[in-house]
Formats: sequence, structure tokens, C-alpha cells
Amino acid sequence: MKWTVVIFLSLVCFACLNDRPTRFDHTTPEIDTSDQINYEGEDRHIWQKPDYVISRFGELRGKTVADLGAGSGYFAYRFLKKGARVIAIDIDSVMISLMREEIQFFPDSLKENFEARLAAPDDPDLEKAEIDYLFISNTYPYIDRRVQYFSRIKPAFKEGGKILIVDFKKKHTPIGPPQSDRLALGEVEAELIQAGYIIERSDDTSLSFQYIIIARPNKID
Repeated sequence: MKWTVVIFLSLVCFACLNDRPTRFDHTTPEIDTSDQINYEGEDRHIWQKPDYVISRFGELRGKTVADLGAGSGYFAYRFLKKGARVIAIDIDSVMISLMREEIQFFPDSLKENFEARLAAPDDPDLEKAEIDYLFISNTYPYIDRRVQYFSRIKPAFKEGGKILIVDFKKKHTPIGPPQSDRLALGEVEAELIQAGYIIERSDDTSLSFQYIIIARPNKID
């Protein structure tokens, strides 16, 4: 499985680095930025509504959250501050190093609950019953063989585990990846169902540019 173009669209300013993966590399080589908002700019909290997105999980204190495609840690640190144990997963060693350096500035009480984990494109490196929640922001369409990938992740969930996906609507928006790099909400739902998940909630109205899908494993192997 290869993860192509812009692994997480968290998009920090590392476009000048040439030794990173061709997919999920936090750059936007195919996007015309002339009329686009900076993904990591001051406007992101407005259109991304991170606090609202995170609140969809409910109480996080004492839970373990895997942020698949953590990038620079935009969401991962927010989960951490909500009381969760966080596994920030990325296939880009540059992003892993960045997060490992950044977490050193956090209080010890938070540092001990944070792990930046380097994974392979076809394996998130999650152990059995390791996580309560899996979070995926601006990443899902770039994963190859998604049905097989997410089917294999199911054993990593604890009882009652859930997955939350937030990604760009397949329509024109003033920010986001090319249409060829987007999946419609219904497409994602269909793939998750095929992978063995039950859709609990689909929301394409709360965020201006994105939809939110919450699902749970139908059966944990």
C-alpha cells in the first residue's frame, strides 16, 4: 500500500524537504493556492472546528486515541490536553521527529501520555486491543486498499471502540485537495461497511468544507 500526495493535509511548511514519502508528505503540490486558505494558517480553527470535531468522541479522559495521519500534531495535542493517551501515527519520519521534539515542551504529566509512532504505509503498527478511538483527519482518501486496511485494524480496538473520519466534501470548496483526491461521504461509508464497520453518524452540515463520519467495528476479531 502506498499513501500518495499529502499524507495528512495537516500541511506544515516542509515543502522544501525532498526526502519524504510521495504521499502524505504534508505538501500540496497539486493545489492552486492562489485562492486557497493556508492549511496551517490562523483560519484553520475556523473552518476545521477542531474542538467541535473532538467533542464528537465524548469524554476522552482515560481513553487511548490513535491519530492516524497526525502530521505536525494539530489534533494529537488537542486530544492529549483533553486527558487522552495519544498515539500519533505517521509514515513520515520528519513529522515523527517534529512531534517528538515538540512534546518535550509539554508538562511531564502530558509527555508520559504521548507517543509519536512511525508506521509503514500498509500497517499502522497498532497492537491488539490497544486503542479506544481511531481518528483520521484529511487522510482517508490517500490510503490504498482501504477496505483491507481498515478491516485489519479492527482487532486494535477495545470493546466499545470507534473510528472518526473527517475529510473534505467532494464538491468545490475554497480550500482542499483536488477533486481527484477526494471521496464522497457515501463512498467512505460504503467502504467502511465493507470493511466490517457500522456507521453510527454521518454529518455533512456541521463543517463548511468537510464531513464527519463516526463508525464502530461490527465485530472485533
